[in-house]
Amino acid sequence: MKTICLLNIWMGKLPENFAFWRLSAEKNESIDFFIITDQEGYTDSSNIHFVYMTFGQVRERFQRLFPFKIKLRTPYKLCDYKPVYAEAFPEIVADYEFWGLCDLDLVFGDIRKFVSDDILEKYDKVLEAGNLTFFRNKPEMNQLYKRSADSDNMAYSYKKAFRCNYPCYLDEYMGLNILTWKYLDDRVLRDQTTERIVQDFSWERLDFHSYVRDESFVFCWKGGKLFRYLCDDFGEILPDQIPSEYAMAHIQKRKMAFQFDVNAISDLSEIWIVPGAYMEKMPEGPLYTDEDKKEYRMQYQKRNKKRMIKSILTHGVLGYIPHFFRRRRIVKWLITEKGFF
Repeated sequence: MKTICLLNIWMGKLPENFAFWRLSAEKNESIDFFIITDQEGYTDSSNIHFVYMTFGQVRERFQRLFPFKIKLRTPYKLCDYKPVYAEAFPEIVADYEFWGLCDLDLVFGDIRKFVSDDILEKYDKVLEAGNLTFFRNKPEMNQLYKRSADSDNMAYSYKKAFRCNYPCYLDEYMGLNILTWKYLDDRVLRDQTTERIVQDFSWERLDFHSYVRDESFVFCWKGGKLFRYLCDDFGEILPDQIPSEYAMAHIQKRKMAFQFDVNAISDLSEIWIVPGAYMEKMPEGPLYTDEDKKEYRMQYQKRNKKRMIKSILTHGVLGYIPHFFRRRRIVKWLITEKGFF
């Protein structure tokens, strides 16, 4: 079996859903997870490993790789440095055939069922989004991000991204996605627009709704496997359906409450994942109304506007203007040339 490690850098208090993340990761016993964090007191398990580092120490890891002064003022900006993890932490990835990225707002299913040895034999990169991606551990892939400085592609140059305070999404659609289309071709297993392996969905809506198809759903995690159940417009699970199995669900930018004792999470036979909550039992009946969805949308728009204003005030208007136009040009190219949402 091919060896895999997944890395995450997290500065500050670990998220409230971490107990569930850890449980779902531990069920993937043949994959090693490394969490680089400034939080102390966490105990390793057989495949979960904590590496203590301050934010300053992490920044120095990246800085020593480049002859120019990088900008890394806040942990959120770390998303742009994800493609550099293998070079920044060689002592972690050295003994693995594949290394990868994983966020902490995920729930894992049976990853190896979808990322099998047959898949890993065929592809050098598996999956596209920065929340979960696998790379073959070889120089070409570990330094792929440097190709963004080539003049014959649309990618956001790493030299510009690392000198910019704004998140440039170098780990996915403004960087590595473009580079893999340009330079790797059929050596990449793509899934973001087909949803065969992972289920990502919009945080702009209250319901869990597909980016690709007009359908809503909830999830059930059962002993290491993750199943998706289709719902109607009000979150009621449709009858007489065979659920689809996935390797991962991305529960991003949402407040999720545990409706059970989280300290006893490992004793549960199943966990249901619905908008706003983790539940012990299958939900019955509607989960939300049209008014609930409208209110959620209004609150989202308010939060998004505040985030944008705060970002501009923090980093400056002059720095934001070129970033804004570059992002708009790349997004237009992705939509018109690649059909990418």
